[in-house]
Amino acid sequence: MARMSDEQIEQLKQTITIERVCSAYGIELHEHGLNDLAGLCPFHEEDEPSFIVTPAKGLYHCMGCARGGSVIDLVMELEKIGFREAVEKLLSMTGHSIESLEGQAGQGTARKQPDKPAIPPERAAALLERALAVYERNFAESGEARAYLESRGITDAALFTAHRIGYSNGKLSEMLPGNGNVRKDLNGVGILLDPKPETAPPERERFSDCVVFPVFDEEGLLTTIYGRSISGKGRHLFLPGRSTGLWNAQSIKTHSEIILTESVIDALSVMVAGFANVIAIQGTNGVKDADIETLRRHGVSSVVLLLDGDDAGGRATGKLRPRLESRRACRDRQGPASRA
Repeated sequence: MARMSDEQIEQLKQTITIERVCSAYGIELHEHGLNDLAGLCPFHEEDEPSFIVTPAKGLYHCMGCARGGSVIDLVMELEKIGFREAVEKLLSMTGHSIESLEGQAGQGTARKQPDKPAIPPERAAALLERALAVYERNFAESGEARAYLESRGITDAALFTAHRIGYSNGKLSEMLPGNGNVRKDLNGVGILLDPKPETAPPERERFSDCVVFPVFDEEGLLTTIYGRSISGKGRHLFLPGRSTGLWNAQSIKTHSEIILTESVIDALSVMVAGFANVIAIQGTNGVKDADIETLRRHGVSSVVLLLDGDDAGGRATGKLRPRLESRRACRDRQGPASRA
């Protein structure tokens, strides 16, 4: 990645709001005074929210552990990565490149980019379904996408079909009519991205070169799409402005014990081993109070935490266990081979 100027860095901070980053990592925020938001700190265990976000300044500060900074600092802390990696992750979340920021850097950093007009939920759902159908067809025709999953140990073709796994080859825009509202609305829901300033349409595609996994709620309604890059660039991608959701949430309707993993790939690996009662929580901060209530409402009595054996997985286990135990029994297995 080329070195970014100070102006480009500031423009990046303005382009992606700190509230959006918090939402992407499952940090729930609520109004706190006139100008701030507050939530539970993702860096230490607490019962009362001390994680304060100031949207107008794009900053966060925890009153408990004293961590604070900008959206870049937040991603660095959450992912335990360096500055350059954090910037690349934010660029992938926005669909921007360094070059596209150059054209905006001179416009001043106090002004945020205008929000895209809201798409009616029924229209958004129909658009996502149409895009998913294209991705499913691409996956069936792409040996490269299938080879990627097989390299991760996901070899059961029945899982590909059952969970409607797809692949974005980056050519969706070429299939669309040149006029009408389809392009504009696909941009509005985040499937298509604005073209780079130095190029003409067709628009770029958010999930280009990604295996895509649709995320359905427990009732089977398509809520969002998760993309996993097969080339390693911008590794994890989600649609903007939406919860990352619980992947395979429908399993809570048929199983009283649920296994929770951090990622979809982890969940699929567990399925290959013969366990269908697994849900991916989309990261260590991916379980909201509403999700726990949904588990309770559907009669889930036991939860197995099969999270990564690293520091982040350990912290997540420590935070999740008491939240789950307050409602139902919970066992945990931290790491792929250890067992509590």
